[in-house]
Amino acid sequence: MPLSLRRTTQNRAVKRSIESNGSARLFWLLGIFWLIAIFLGWRLWRIAVVSQESFLDVARAQQTGEVILPANRGEIALVDDPAGQTKFAVAKNLDTYSVSLVPRNIDDIDRVADVLERLTPQPAAETKRAYENAKDKFYPPPLKHGLSPEQRTMVEAEKLSGVIFQLEPKRVYPENQLAAQVIGFLNAEAKGYGIEATYQDILSGKPGFQYGTKGAAGGGFISDAGDVPPENGQNILLTLDRNIQYVVEEKLKAAVEKFQAEGGEVVVVDPSTGAILAMAQYPSFDPNQYSKVPSSQESVYRNAAISFPWEPGSIMKPLVQAAALESGAVGKDFSGDFTASVTVQGHEIHTATNKAFGHETLSQILENSDNVAMVKVAEIVGSDKLRDILEKFGFNQKTGIDVKGEIAGQLPGGKHWSDISRATVSFGQGLTTTPLQIVMGYAAIGNGGMLKTPFLVRSKTTGDGETVATKPAEGTRIMSQDTAETIAGYLRNVVVLGHGKRANVAGYLVAGKTGTAQIPSPSGGYNPNDHIGSFAGFAPLKNPRFAMI
Repeated sequence: MPLSLRRTTQNRAVKRSIESNGSARLFWLLGIFWLIAIFLGWRLWRIAVVSQESFLDVARAQQTGEVILPANRGEIALVDDPAGQTKFAVAKNLDTYSVSLVPRNIDDIDRVADVLERLTPQPAAETKRAYENAKDKFYPPPLKHGLSPEQRTMVEAEKLSGVIFQLEPKRVYPENQLAAQVIGFLNAEAKGYGIEATYQDILSGKPGFQYGTKGAAGGGFISDAGDVPPENGQNILLTLDRNIQYVVEEKLKAAVEKFQAEGGEVVVVDPSTGAILAMAQYPSFDPNQYSKVPSSQESVYRNAAISFPWEPGSIMKPLVQAAALESGAVGKDFSGDFTASVTVQGHEIHTATNKAFGHETLSQILENSDNVAMVKVAEIVGSDKLRDILEKFGFNQKTGIDVKGEIAGQLPGGKHWSDISRATVSFGQGLTTTPLQIVMGYAAIGNGGMLKTPFLVRSKTTGDGETVATKPAEGTRIMSQDTAETIAGYLRNVVVLGHGKRANVAGYLVAGKTGTAQIPSPSGGYNPNDHIGSFAGFAPLKNPRFAMI
């Protein structure tokens, strides 16, 4: 084949090969293009339709700001007159303010720093340092807390740009230590004691929010997007009578100091309703400065009247006698001859004076506070029946008072008491109870046999002004009226003829009983050197207004 013809054939083959490869490349390029177009279309559809709300949320977050509007915490108040018409706040809010900088709105940081140093006072160097650190923040953290309304007014009069204030209510207790354990406090973590902690949810209210659109520079709201107003906390009015509480605390403090006691408690209750009129203890503390109490002394925060179980001693005897009369095993005409001591299961029990009182009635047993005679009374009733009736009286359980921290106390363990358990319970040892539990028992004697539920909250008032008063519970009958009146008469005799003479107030028929409780020793037995002295009773004898321990 000629050379020219062979070259022509080769050129045609090369041309066909080039055309074939070009078509393949074009096909693949078109394929890749369509794949990219389909992917981009799918992504646009996801953004525009499926993810629209999430991207709008991001955009809104970049364009808008939010400021929390704190709610005003509800006040806690005491009544200041018998009718409860006059109220006196013992826990309330004081308006204070924080000051913050919005760096992008500040024209002259030197002037801002100088004014704040002069009027707040906030060191100028710290203000400038905070300014530098917060330049990129829309709403920086507060520069200073605790400014008074007067300080805020003076700073605002200087017309500084980029300086804003935020209301920060501060909790204060105007009466300092008055009823401190009842009112309580909250720490920075919203944990605490007393009414403040128990009613945290309704006292605190709910915060509100202010929304606005940010400026292009991010330095403040350029338009108001509306707000959600805060829901202020409810106000609480306590049953405590400010006058009674004040006198009780003064007398208690004087007595503890006079007798060099470790401490003391007083509870005063209205026997007809269960309303607590005074609840005090000493030593106490100032809720305004609770953080200054040493950690070793933080037990002072606890309300001892409801959380300090102790063996009550002889003030338990009238309640055991009431149980004996209710059982039917002992009548009002009971009497007997009793020795100076008695042995029960190998344990020798003596009268307080180690002498025999001879022939005694039930009233005289209380007047003399005769342990030996009480052991005999309890023996006649029997262990099972005595335990059942004392549980009916409310022992071994909480009173149900409307504040956190109550402890129930305990009767001896086991369904069936031993003879020695029954014997010691008869004169107030071998069981534990609280001051509140005992005084409610005495209130039941005074009101004709009805065990009331004690309460501290008289009423609650919402931010809209709606007041809801606490309706006292009807109570539970734990003894007949005849039994209650009989024991009340015995308690009057104790004050007139027995160990309670110092409680006999001219012009008033006071009824009550003394007690001297031994203190269990950690090593067993009882501490021979220390004791807890007490008195429980009510006045006047008929339709009493006060029961007290």
